[in-house]
Amino acid sequence: MIGISEMRHCFRFFFAIAGVLMLLSYAGCKDEGYHDHVPSSGNGSLIIDNNSGDEISVFVDGVRVAGVSGGDYQIVDLAPGFFRVVLSADHVDRSYRDDVDILQGRLTILDVKASSADNYYYYDVVTTFD
Repeated sequence: MIGISEMRHCFRFFFAIAGVLMLLSYAGCKDEGYHDHVPSSGNGSLIIDNNSGDEISVFVDGVRVAGVSGGDYQIVDLAPGFFRVVLSADHVDRSYRDDVDILQGRLTILDVKASSADNYYYYDVVTTFD
């Protein structure tokens, strides 16, 4: 029969091995995401980082160019210029629209979240350039 101290030793060994295996499984796994994206030659990139949880359709100058699932992002390469961007939730009445600059060789990032003012009909969107 195994004593309590021997069982504790076995549990410690088991958890140590499990911890090492977890560390090894994560080693080398680095999701660079969109920050390492390089726009195609002569273009800039529009990135929709959907942190809202909604499924969103993305329209650029009235044309649907992408769909973005909640918690995901989508990259659209565009010629440099000024575009009307509309984000429309697929299953709720939430939306966003604004004019966005696309800069050559740069990322234009739209960080999309549900309205912080608890306004069901709008997204809070922060635009940054990388």
